[in-house]
Amino acid sequence: MSDILHQFLSVEEDARSFGFSYPSPDLIIEQVKDECTEVLESIQNHESADRQQEEIGDLIHAALALCYHQGFDVAETIDKATRKFDTRVQKLKTIAKDEGLSSLHNQPLSYLVKLWKLAK
Repeated sequence: MSDILHQFLSVEEDARSFGFSYPSPDLIIEQVKDECTEVLESIQNHESADRQQEEIGDLIHAALALCYHQGFDVAETIDKATRKFDTRVQKLKTIAKDEGLSSLHNQPLSYLVKLWKLAK
């Protein structure tokens, strides 16, 4: 396990052993939604890069806390997500190639979304 994940788990365990934990996944998901809003506001308000990174970090922490709360191995979950995303990206590349494209640069968002749905 990476040092960063080990550190996350240690802090999470410390908080839980001290009695700070959400009792249900619903509440953690609400926290994730709140963090998404804070990230968006930070970007829209052109806050400093450090502030935006801090908000994104809070979002990542909330998502990992949900994983932890549900009893999943955090490193395994990240690995599965990475492999799933990579599989879809490879399918996306194949679809684009079949469409005669060597990349998706400068393509409209609607087209990107259409191809992504096909890759799923």
